[in-house]
Amino acid sequence: MRAIYGVGFVLLAGLLVNDGTRAGEPGVTEAPAAELQEVIVTAEKRSENLQRVPVSVTAFSAQDIQARSATSLESIAQSTPNVSFQSEASNDGNAASSVIYIRGIGTNLVGIGAEPGVGLYVNGVYQGRLQGLDVDMLDIDRVEVLRGPQGTLYGKNTVGGAVNIIPSLPDAKADNASGWVEAIGGRFDRIDGLANLNVPIMKDELALKLAIASRNDDGYAKSLASGEAMADTKKLTTRVSALFTPNAQWDVLANVDGTRIREHNADIIMPFIASPALAQLYNKFFTPLYNSQWVSPNGYDSFGTGPNVYNALLWGGDLTVTWHGSDFDLKSISAFRHNSTTNGIDPDSSPIDVLETLTDITQRQYSQEFQANGASFGDRLKWVGGLYLFQESASEQTQAFVFPALKPFLGELSFLRLATVDNHAYAAYAQGTYTILDNLHATVGLRYTEEYKGSSFEQSGLYSGTVENPLSSSSAKFDKATPRVGFDYQWTPDLMTYISAAEGYKSGGFNNINVGNVFGPESAWTYEIGVRSDWLQKRLRANLSAFWTNYTDIQVSEVYATPGGKPVSLIANAASARIQGAELELSAVPTKGLNLGLTGGFTDARFTGSANTSGSGLPPVTSESPFVNVPRWTGSASGQYTLPLSAGYELLGRMDYTYRSAVFHDITGSLLSRQGAYGLLDARLAFQPADQRWSVAAFGTNITNKHYYTAATDFTSSFGFVFAIVAPPAEWGVDLKYRF
Repeated sequence: MRAIYGVGFVLLAGLLVNDGTRAGEPGVTEAPAAELQEVIVTAEKRSENLQRVPVSVTAFSAQDIQARSATSLESIAQSTPNVSFQSEASNDGNAASSVIYIRGIGTNLVGIGAEPGVGLYVNGVYQGRLQGLDVDMLDIDRVEVLRGPQGTLYGKNTVGGAVNIIPSLPDAKADNASGWVEAIGGRFDRIDGLANLNVPIMKDELALKLAIASRNDDGYAKSLASGEAMADTKKLTTRVSALFTPNAQWDVLANVDGTRIREHNADIIMPFIASPALAQLYNKFFTPLYNSQWVSPNGYDSFGTGPNVYNALLWGGDLTVTWHGSDFDLKSISAFRHNSTTNGIDPDSSPIDVLETLTDITQRQYSQEFQANGASFGDRLKWVGGLYLFQESASEQTQAFVFPALKPFLGELSFLRLATVDNHAYAAYAQGTYTILDNLHATVGLRYTEEYKGSSFEQSGLYSGTVENPLSSSSAKFDKATPRVGFDYQWTPDLMTYISAAEGYKSGGFNNINVGNVFGPESAWTYEIGVRSDWLQKRLRANLSAFWTNYTDIQVSEVYATPGGKPVSLIANAASARIQGAELELSAVPTKGLNLGLTGGFTDARFTGSANTSGSGLPPVTSESPFVNVPRWTGSASGQYTLPLSAGYELLGRMDYTYRSAVFHDITGSLLSRQGAYGLLDARLAFQPADQRWSVAAFGTNITNKHYYTAATDFTSSFGFVFAIVAPPAEWGVDLKYRF
């Protein structure tokens, strides 16, 4: 961490050198030479300068995404303070699901009965499931990460924050068709092909855009027993967009997208093995023995022979119709999504059938939002309001193969579980910002959400078909009002401070492993102060936020297995906590062609009390219990330099370093599933003409070859093993891009 902040001294010292000139970049507002450029975001449902938004926001442009060699949302999260993203979550044994944590709040529950703690929005459409959240960065205009509760404007399940992904729009003003093609090759036989085509059909009125990405590699690990690849990539993503603007009053934007995945699963290994009663019983009667011979020999490869598959079909469409009036706009956002995933894993990572699971999840969702956005009283009041409807149905089938060889001794441990959920949510919201004095603004907002949920559950023996839990159903109703209030003061055109209080709400749900277990919502009040500032003639930007959160009715979960070998998932509203912390983001243009960045995040999360969990089976939560997947420190440092060459060419070099302190992967605080602190170093060097019509780039990610886990679960007391999901090792590649 000291290395990151050492960059701060370089950044500040660099600002004392001469004023160079720097050309503007496409996609952002043009700025004079050697100035930081204005960043436009829609965090508060209207287009605003980031430096005037009284919310903690980090924004990434299309240029930022490419310069980082980022291909997915996980890559972006690494550079965002107080944000953690896991593209594979192991808590429920489902390596096809992604989890996001912001400021210590998220979830590691990936079944259909639970909800995320951070909301993800693509084109303004909420993504209701954790499966498929690691969105491809194909033709993305920008990514906005909002920290802190966003319950007023974004609604339920934004108790930790929200992530907005905004794809680029079709351009009807272009005279001719335009686009780009890109090819990427690299380590592990990586071959990616990407293309983008914009076609103006009616000048200034109608345009069509097509984007496609095919990403392929052979994986960075394998099963030494079966020879199958692990952690490979076989993904095809497409998006078709049409924008129709018949006149100045109407905009109609239609999007259809789809992703098909046909891969082996994540790199799951067994780094440690013990010898509990079940393993001892097995070893008395069977060979090969279940012992340390199956521990991964190199930290990447395994000996698993069980299910090793991740297939997904994720698709949907949305239609946004906007009417522009003289004082206000009206907008309708209609959307449909369908997700289908199959995920098979062998967490014991051995050729012995100890524990293997195969899970199929199907989900359909419909959403409709009506929104009004405008200004009144001579523009002194800026306001937004709307109505929201969300409907969802999902089903989950899990086949668990549990020590089938021990059936003659212990009876059948393997099982087949079927579960369904139906969710209906309705909301109304309004928020206004009033100019009290010329530079003093007050913001007040409120959202009311009402939800109706139903769930069914049944379980039987996998081989015998014997009913263990007959079909049963549960239902629940939840409602919540989530307010926001704040004040901001514009001291100068380049300095703004703010103070705010906001509440977020995460819906209750169903534990689809323990029949009939309904858990309630959780909520958080966050109190925040912040500074947004530009200095030294806009060559240095310094944004700082500090927060204190009162987090109540926390949905605590633990996954383990009984000594008899039955996997158990426990969920209850078992605790309260206080979380405090801060974020610092610095960026600078010290001289011609040089961009520097520095970020830091601090999160101090502590449980302050526990509820009566005597009926839940959960162990007591104490002040010493760790928060799951929450590093105390996060940070990043970046440097990018553009060197002009003769004959109108240039070299663009960039380096990024990110740091995360240690995390626990389960609430028990097991040291066997703890991930120590680590840092990652990435680099990129591109050669291109000054007009950027084409580029040739070489890049490397995790170039110091840091070995670390993205998730882990400790099953030593029951099955005898720890299973962990290993992140990619060092990778390198070449990127060719041509624009036309």
